[in-house]
Amino acid sequence: MMVMCYHFFPGNIICNFGWTGVDLFFVLSGFLITSRLLPYLDDKNILLKFYRNRFLRIVPLYFGFLIVFLGGWFLLSSKETLNSFTFYEKHWWQFFLFIQNWVFANNIAEIKTHLQHLWSVAVEEQIYLFFPLLFVFIRNKTKIFYAVLSLIILIVISRWYYYNFVIPKGEFLRIFNNTFFRLDSFLSGVLVFFIHDKDIKFTKLKAILHWLGLISFFVLLAYIFVKKDAEKNNAFISCGGFTIIAIMYAGLVQVILLKKNRAINFITSSRLLKYTGKISYGLYIFHSPLFLLGFILLNKIFGYLCFFPGSNIIHLINVLVCFPTTYFIAHLSFKYYESYFLNRKIRLT
Repeated sequence: MMVMCYHFFPGNIICNFGWTGVDLFFVLSGFLITSRLLPYLDDKNILLKFYRNRFLRIVPLYFGFLIVFLGGWFLLSSKETLNSFTFYEKHWWQFFLFIQNWVFANNIAEIKTHLQHLWSVAVEEQIYLFFPLLFVFIRNKTKIFYAVLSLIILIVISRWYYYNFVIPKGEFLRIFNNTFFRLDSFLSGVLVFFIHDKDIKFTKLKAILHWLGLISFFVLLAYIFVKKDAEKNNAFISCGGFTIIAIMYAGLVQVILLKKNRAINFITSSRLLKYTGKISYGLYIFHSPLFLLGFILLNKIFGYLCFFPGSNIIHLINVLVCFPTTYFIAHLSFKYYESYFLNRKIRLT
């Protein structure tokens, strides 16, 4: 929902922070994926089960969407549209290999595409492919914890060096789309699992994570208030801000897990929010292309009616139409398409 608001209301300082919804997802993903791996390391087939389940959750909807979108693009677009936008013709195959984030990072001048939001799906898949190997290779829970902590520190130092001494100034997206530089959010979620698992000795760190989360929140709030900027394209976010955001969301996840905050308990018990979570993958996949399609259709309709409202009116109408439309399509996708594959996932016991 944060990401949808970010794309639907560009320029609004409150909604501009919505891009961090992806970072929150990375934190949640790190927590949940660890819960699917760490307790089952004695299972010889754990990697096979894990990869099968991730495949069934991610690939059917993702590939189905790509086939429909790219097929429609090449078949239905006019010659003028195809000639003016050759990005898909050059790079369509990278999307099917889940490496489009590197395409975006290395082709900054070309990345204004309808599929730019899929960078995070590529990052997730790359993490899912390699991260489980760390668990299986090390196996010892204490060593895994310290390895994750060391990785976070290494990422912060590397990102700072890369921004200041490697990339041209202003090319923030080279960091934003880089899997290694965005891994700290996922790893923060991993640490949350370690801290909250009763069988692991790190539960004493709950208070530290709580205070770190609060401090991170106020640091970000102060930065946004002073700079009047909640966007990602700046030195603060590119160097250390991603990690501060990750720690803030890790603290939030901990508060939710403890179930001691009545306000948060009330919010997370919302049926709408729970169902939004259930269909969130579809919401994420569909929202951006539908929003762009909405502008095209509205302009054609108003042109046919010889009625030309201002751009702000068209934008507002598009938002009001796209929010429920995205929910409806994501609902249909989950109920009649994704569920077929989800029911074939292996249940870990």
